[in-house]
Amino acid sequence: MKNTTYLSLLAVAALASLASCSSEDIPDVPATGDVETFTITMPSELGSRAFDSGLKATNLYVAVYPQGSTDAAIISNFKDGANPTAVKTQGFNGSSLSTTVTIPLVKDMEYDVVFWAESYTDGAADDPYSFDSASRSIKVDYSKMPLDSEEADAFYAQVSIKSAGTVHNVTLTRPFAQINVGTADLQQAAAAGKAVTKAGLTFSQLDNTFNLATSQASGSDENVTFPVTPLPASADYPFPVAGYDYLAMAYVLVGYGTGDKASISDIALTLNDDTKPFANYSNIPAQRNFRTNIYGSLLTNPEVFNVTINPAFEGTFTTEIKAETASDLASALQSPAAAVIEIPQSIDASSLTKEQLTFNAPKTLKMADGAVLTLPANATIEANASLTLQGGTLKNTTGSSAAAADDGSLSLINIHKGSLKIDGTTIVNNPDYHYHGNQRNSSAITYYGEVDSVTITDANVSSGMFALCGMNRGANNAVVNIKNSTLSSTSSVHDNGVNWAYAVRLFGKTAVLDNCTVYGIQGALSTDSGVQCTINGGNYYTYNTEGQTDAFYAVYATSNSTVTVNGGYFYSPNKRTSLDIEGTSCLVSGNNDANLPDGTFILNTCNLSGKPYNTTGAGSIYQPATGYQYVTNNPAISYQGRDYVLSVVKK
Repeated sequence: MKNTTYLSLLAVAALASLASCSSEDIPDVPATGDVETFTITMPSELGSRAFDSGLKATNLYVAVYPQGSTDAAIISNFKDGANPTAVKTQGFNGSSLSTTVTIPLVKDMEYDVVFWAESYTDGAADDPYSFDSASRSIKVDYSKMPLDSEEADAFYAQVSIKSAGTVHNVTLTRPFAQINVGTADLQQAAAAGKAVTKAGLTFSQLDNTFNLATSQASGSDENVTFPVTPLPASADYPFPVAGYDYLAMAYVLVGYGTGDKASISDIALTLNDDTKPFANYSNIPAQRNFRTNIYGSLLTNPEVFNVTINPAFEGTFTTEIKAETASDLASALQSPAAAVIEIPQSIDASSLTKEQLTFNAPKTLKMADGAVLTLPANATIEANASLTLQGGTLKNTTGSSAAAADDGSLSLINIHKGSLKIDGTTIVNNPDYHYHGNQRNSSAITYYGEVDSVTITDANVSSGMFALCGMNRGANNAVVNIKNSTLSSTSSVHDNGVNWAYAVRLFGKTAVLDNCTVYGIQGALSTDSGVQCTINGGNYYTYNTEGQTDAFYAVYATSNSTVTVNGGYFYSPNKRTSLDIEGTSCLVSGNNDANLPDGTFILNTCNLSGKPYNTTGAGSIYQPATGYQYVTNNPAISYQGRDYVLSVVKK
């Protein structure tokens, strides 16, 4: 099945509130030794009414080893342990996250002490966990592991001490990954004839042994099945993501050979008493002491699901995958576990399809210096989540065989949600292609209305049409920041007389351009859709095609947009008004020849090839902001071969 996933990965370190013990808890100190006191605390975020409350793990087991020993514990209250009565503990009481343990030890000796908390009585027939004292490890019998049950929860720690009759504070953490599956459409499915009352999970492979001393998982069980179980009551067990109901929850061991992280190749979801899986989820990220949430409208739209690592309990989960071929790239884009994709060398990915270039989980593409990623002309990166590009070059195929998309558009990146970051990347959208599609504009980068932000730094973006294009006029609230970058277009009205474009069209809430160069023929920068744009220096200009007078404006403001100019050079070679602008048409506002509201300019300091003006009605010339004035440059200021006859300066 096709997996489209969101992938987002976050975590917070587990801290604990430490409890003290009183002297009456400590037994008589042996004449030749000391009594060590351990204050044992569950992670402080536990105790809520959910599967992760930790309150069921009331039985506390302890094993003591001389440091460096490879033998069984010398003191242990596990079943059949040595000297079990030396361990004094009441365990946890089911409502508190702290308890106290005392153990008499030989003074000045060094010890390793292992702690294990579970809900079962160690060695009982129903206990899924068995302790091997010599290896300091827990073996999991998944046939006894319940689904949707806090009873399966467990915690551990190991500390190394030198006996001195002191108090040691110990925080326990989980050895397991918690896998949660939730859906938002139980009622809709029931109304459509699929009333779901039970669910089960099957894992393609799980680790089965956990070393309490090293925190490493090992061993392997294949096709581990948790039989179908009645759905958890949502009132008692709210799903970790608001708006979803539990289908299933399981505790599993992961990470053998990879530390504490893993990608579970397949998780099958079975519903009710069905004999075949209802859905399969592939390449699911999991990590010790983390919760993985698989959720969506799983019953009515099973092929679209989200995967997140919940913000608990320690560390930060990220997975970096190296892509050296087009196939590697396609797999990494489709994998929810691949948050970071390293591209160490050039890849010809022109054979990939639109489906292979579409992803729903945040991605970072880290391209090596000199690496070129070539995409097909007829397929575009479709980012339904945040995208970051770092370094390298992104371009599409060119030439007679490089057919555009079915609608006639030619683009490289379409981002629909999340945030876009471009850092030090060169992006080349065929500069010889000058048509828009009948459904989409052609643009190197297109950002849509649900995008939160666009950040471009130290980049060079060029295109035969738009280099950067905002969409969803009136419904785009993106925050755009562009710094030290060049954006350009070769589009002209004379290319085909049908389609043309500025280099940049900005939609959104705000935009700041710092020290950028933006240029084109048809136009350099257009501000639209109410965006409040600030230009801090830089170089904005248009130029004529050889033998033509086809250049328009360096900046065009329309549709309630405001452009505040704080420095920079603005140039156009042609005058396109009867107003006395003392030069050529560089900064112009109007209604976009489509009866849109006007835009406006606020002019602080800048160098101009002519006075800015508005085209509505008879037209009007803009005056500088309060405290500023026009000055005539005689001779004109020459910058990069272009003459600037006017400047706006402070009075």
